[in-house]
Amino acid sequence: MNGNEFVDPDAQDVVVTSGDVTTISSASAPDDSGDAVAAGGEAIAVSLSPDGEVLNVAFMTGGGHAQIIQVKVTDLTRGREAARAGDAGTDAQAAGDDAIVIEGDLSTVSEAAIAANGGAAESLAGISVAAALGGDGELSLTFVDGNGDLQLVETNVAALVP
Repeated sequence: MNGNEFVDPDAQDVVVTSGDVTTISSASAPDDSGDAVAAGGEAIAVSLSPDGEVLNVAFMTGGGHAQIIQVKVTDLTRGREAARAGDAGTDAQAAGDDAIVIEGDLSTVSEAAIAANGGAAESLAGISVAAALGGDGELSLTFVDGNGDLQLVETNVAALVP
């Protein structure tokens, strides 16, 4: 474990790790710079469902919204294996760096729930996600959120996904 990664001893399947969230929006960035691109939070929480079939990725967007994207682990690993089995002549494909389009579920956590330190997440919809899972657990997810903003979430899930 490095200094950027912490595991809750009471919930061994939850990892809070560093990563990058980039939000691309037609609205101005929250820093009033006028730029359409805003960096989101750097701490990303990832967990597996109790059956180990769904990867949950919680993050803060560039607009300051808490969101959770859920994707099936088999879809991620199937994409990695397909990329490896493709043209073995390229290092990018051998490393599983090619993105595939999979289905995901997107939820958001309201500001009221965050302020109250509790509350249910609101499901937004099933969405299409461009996903890439590298051989060393590097995860990249790209999708359009409920606000119409493009989200790029990058982190490492090697501690959870084989």
